[in-house]
Amino acid sequence: MKYEMLPKRSLVFWELLSCLLFGGLIALAWIFLPVSTWIWYGVLWILGALLILSSFLYLPLLYLSVGYCCRGGDIIVKGGVIFYKTRFLKRDKISFVTVYNTPFTPLIHLSMLVITAPGSHLVTPFLESSRADQIADDLNRELAER
Repeated sequence: MKYEMLPKRSLVFWELLSCLLFGGLIALAWIFLPVSTWIWYGVLWILGALLILSSFLYLPLLYLSVGYCCRGGDIIVKGGVIFYKTRFLKRDKISFVTVYNTPFTPLIHLSMLVITAPGSHLVTPFLESSRADQIADDLNRELAER
C-alpha cells in the first residue's frame, strides 16, 4: 500500500508558525521580565531550546511520519512522532466530506480535508488544495451514487 505524503510547503508553514510563536514568547519575556536577571536568562534559554527542538527535531519527524492513502474501500491516515496512530474509515460509512480553507489558502495552497462518518471524523491537515478538492469530489460523487 502506497501512502501519499504531505507537500513540503506544509513543513515550511509549520516551521514559520513555530518561529513566530517562539518569537512572540521571547518578546513577551523581554517585555514582562526584568532584563539581565537569572529568571530572564533562564526563560530565554528554555524558549531557545524548545524552538531548536521543535524546529529541527519534532516538526521534521512529524512531516516524515504523516501520510494518507485512499485505497479500495478504506481511507487511511497515519502519523505521529511520540504516539504513532493509524486512523482509517470505511468508504461506505462516510456521511459527508468537507474541505476547509483558511485565509492563507490562496497564498500557501494548503487545505484541510475532513471526512465525517457517524461518530467519527478523519482529519487530514495541510493537503495541497487541488488534491484535497480532488479527493472530496471523488468521495462526494460516491456518496451521490449511493
